[in-house]
Amino acid sequence: MSYVFDQREALDVTVRRAAREELEDAIGKLHGGEDDRDTRIHDVRKDLKKLRALLRLLRSELGEATYMRENDGFRQLSQRLSGAREAAAIAATLETLLASQHVSETQFSALREQLAERRRETHAKGVDDGTLHAIEHELRLALSRVSGWPLERPTWEAVAPGFRRAYTRGKRAMRRAYQEPSAEHFHEWRKRVKDHLYHTRLLSSIWPEPMKGRRAALDTLAELLGDDHDLAELARVVRESAGGDPAEREQLLGLIEQRARELRERAYWLGARMYVEKPGALLARVHAYYQAWRSEAELPTSTPAESSDTTPGDR
Repeated sequence: MSYVFDQREALDVTVRRAAREELEDAIGKLHGGEDDRDTRIHDVRKDLKKLRALLRLLRSELGEATYMRENDGFRQLSQRLSGAREAAAIAATLETLLASQHVSETQFSALREQLAERRRETHAKGVDDGTLHAIEHELRLALSRVSGWPLERPTWEAVAPGFRRAYTRGKRAMRRAYQEPSAEHFHEWRKRVKDHLYHTRLLSSIWPEPMKGRRAALDTLAELLGDDHDLAELARVVRESAGGDPAEREQLLGLIEQRARELRERAYWLGARMYVEKPGALLARVHAYYQAWRSEAELPTSTPAESSDTTPGDR
């Protein structure tokens, strides 16, 4: 059961298991054929993001020294893997945008070739095997440290501050993004949405129907903001590009701006639903789910003679 709390496990046990599974998954994806290297590296970075979200959930329990050591380490590893993926994402974003606008294959040919060449160069430099082996070594060291994480309270109090903090930061980041619109502010909101998404995923088993519905909505919101970020990166590359027709560049920047407005409008209304509750109210509601889930796990198994005639409230 990957990256979700298990009712049969104590909280400290389930946290360590989730961390180990993500680390082992990342290690397993580091090596393979060249054909799927970009995909595997992207998946490793996702594992690292999930590990960092887990650390943020547990920050108060882990203490600053442990949190900073592990979080900084995972962030640096992710940065070492970022170049090839970003080049591929920018090129794909251009093609997706142009396809949605029914632009002919002959338009923006100079920029298309420039981005394709940039992707080839980045891929050629790539992440060499030596770097992958060094990253694997760091991940194995992190794996060996998980058993020593200071998780002394196997209770809700271990995760409540982190859950509330991530939600509160997302609420504030959304407000700032729309009050002071910029690529940086929307990207910051996206990161906070991802934290809340991963925390919701970890807790999805405490009441699957509402929690998985929330997770699906947050996933859609994160995708909208991710597309917005890719468009912002594409716009930056277009502005910095040399050669080609200046009129075409301005036309393309106009298409990017129009699409970004559409994405941000959709994100606003979805975000308004996701962040409508006050942090304390959301925390109290999820805590109630958690308590019921834990209490259910502690009930004795019914015998056949006790079967469906009564409910826990009747006894």
